[in-house]
Amino acid sequence: DPLKYADCASTLDDAYAKLLARRGEGKGVTTSCVNALIAACGKAKEMGRAFETFEVLGELDLEPDIHTYTLLMDICLTNRRFDAVLKMAEEIEARNMVFTARTGELLVLTALKMRDIYLVNDFLKMYAKREMMMTERLMEQIEYFLGRYEEKQEDEKFEIEEILESIDDLTAAE
Repeated sequence: DPLKYADCASTLDDAYAKLLARRGEGKGVTTSCVNALIAACGKAKEMGRAFETFEVLGELDLEPDIHTYTLLMDICLTNRRFDAVLKMAEEIEARNMVFTARTGELLVLTALKMRDIYLVNDFLKMYAKREMMMTERLMEQIEYFLGRYEEKQEDEKFEIEEILESIDDLTAAE
């Protein structure tokens, strides 16, 4: 339905104007306020707008937090911008932020969508190393992926075996 999000741009503009007005009145504007706008951009399927909103953090003298990056990663994954998801992960690492379970899940989902068995394995290892809880839904998606995956090289068998071990380890930990 093309009209479903027809007023989103003006609503987002209004919300941004209200944030600036709050700041002008000396009232607090937090990273969480901006994150709410980024989340709204995602719901409206406005990826470009989400990144514009991300830039607003600097204008408001605020720093992005792990939730900011996770929201952006989710929006990028939805829009099949896998490179941007991986870039967000690099920024998280560079800022020494702690990945949330959702952030880790988005990385695994990105690797699955990219059909990259090596990345799936790497991200599952990260999941286990950081002792993150994996959702049942993600586990099902990994198993579905593995069931349909066709090996292209001999060394991919090793990757698949490691993924299965990681899944066993993660389910045993729960």
